[in-house]
Amino acid sequence: MKKMITAGMLVILFACSSQPRTDSNAATPKVVTDTNVSKPLVAAASDSIAQPEELKGKSRLQQLSERNVFSTIQAKILPTLPEKHQKVLGGDPDLNVLAFATGDLFQNNKNDYAFIVYDKKHQVISILLYDELADSYRQLYESLKVNDEINKLDCNNDCGRLDENLASEIADQADSYIKDPVSFIANKQIKISDLTKDEDILIKDGCLSKNANNANIKNGLCIATSFVYNNWKCLRYDKAKDAFTIFFSQTFAD
Repeated sequence: MKKMITAGMLVILFACSSQPRTDSNAATPKVVTDTNVSKPLVAAASDSIAQPEELKGKSRLQQLSERNVFSTIQAKILPTLPEKHQKVLGGDPDLNVLAFATGDLFQNNKNDYAFIVYDKKHQVISILLYDELADSYRQLYESLKVNDEINKLDCNNDCGRLDENLASEIADQADSYIKDPVSFIANKQIKISDLTKDEDILIKDGCLSKNANNANIKNGLCIATSFVYNNWKCLRYDKAKDAFTIFFSQTFAD
């Protein structure tokens, strides 16, 4: 489902070490949706009845928000982003940017972005992707379909939707983040990576799609599925389908 929105609302992800050059005349990127009607950047995942564990997780996320954990994280991250992203993401009072990654995600030789954001209105964690060539933001799952090439493989460990799994991991570590909000930034939760060179990714020990090869795993969107273990799921963009595909998973535990 694609969405066309006005440029003023948006979403998330991780810190860079240096301050980027700003441009006060930079145009504001647009949000892509299925219609031309203005809507919030982040949409609710579904209208289904929330289960007890989901309600508990939302309560923990709300607690982190009310204790200013998310706003503290955003205050550290936002200034490291280019000015156009500061305007869009920082300009929406319902969103907090928690992490980001950069790279050629949409395979156009551009500097695309992936953001993890907290949406106060819906009390959810969302993954927002910025396509530099199109100058637009889109929400994973809601605006960009996610296919799964490894869901039927014996080696795969299904953790459900990656945005919801991130929310669960954050909720589980809530007490730690209340004590030290900045500790969230110390660990990488999202990255755009060449899996053949990434030291965190152990391809031989993971679960790799039969359709994956060295050529099409160089711009993988990798999202942590555990904040304790070195567990990841990685997706690649399929231009022909205008969708993302989960093609790799690794799961380690004691």
